[in-house]
Amino acid sequence: MIGQTSPTSALTKFADSLKSVAARVAALERTNGSPGWVSFTPSWTNVTLGNGSASGRYKYQNDDMMVQVTLVFGSSTSFGGVVSVAIPNGVTSKGGGLRSVGALECKLGTSEISGHSRGLSASTTIEFFAATASSSGNAVSASNPGVWATNDVLACQIVIPL
Repeated sequence: MIGQTSPTSALTKFADSLKSVAARVAALERTNGSPGWVSFTPSWTNVTLGNGSASGRYKYQNDDMMVQVTLVFGSSTSFGGVVSVAIPNGVTSKGGGLRSVGALECKLGTSEISGHSRGLSASTTIEFFAATASSSGNAVSASNPGVWATNDVLACQIVIPL
């Protein structure tokens, strides 16, 4: 078998070639932007969605990922602690101490409360912080920025460095 490639070696080379193509496609999407927004179902931490609704979308833009998520409370929706959402597509934000910060809007009844969303360095989640009269920006939870009820909305937009 001098000069012949074993089946295992050929499969390994083929798998490596596929990984290389996938990496180049991902790099092109990040460099040139993806064709547009991609919808996804947000994966929440400390949220029982119940009969509420949640939506999300993301797109690659240069070396970043832009993410938008919205959660609308239903009568059986609840928060069980500090709220966060997973960055879509299995992405981890860039490391090296670089954090991403985005906008957060909370609508509780007739009150509209602004805040910020953030992704920590080398993180897979987005966290939410809202200011109230008594705080300068605590983590969003069942009681912050207020008591959540049916039709209340949490919405954010954030740019994640990749």
